[in-house]
Amino acid sequence: MKQEKLLTYNSSQSEEKPQREKPKLKPVPGPEPCQHMKFLDCRQPIKRLICECFHCKQGILLQLHSNGEIHRLEPPCPNCSKTAIRLEATEVISVTPISSPWQNG
Repeated sequence: MKQEKLLTYNSSQSEEKPQREKPKLKPVPGPEPCQHMKFLDCRQPIKRLICECFHCKQGILLQLHSNGEIHRLEPPCPNCSKTAIRLEATEVISVTPISSPWQNG
């Protein structure tokens, strides 16, 4: 007499489906450094720019002349002596340190 095997079905043992891989997310880049800037007297021959030094965040008031041949200028920060900002103008007339309007305290 042959013994028959009884097959039982368990609902928790469903057919194995191939698992789909989760899509790989691209890493979100971190915030890039930026500078605060405020342009004043834009229609005047001598323009003013209030900004912060890119490196030390010192507030700076720049007076610029931009009627004539435009050059790429890199005025130094009066506080840390590094390039405060890169801009295009004819010449930088003055660089004056001020308290930064964007820093608390």
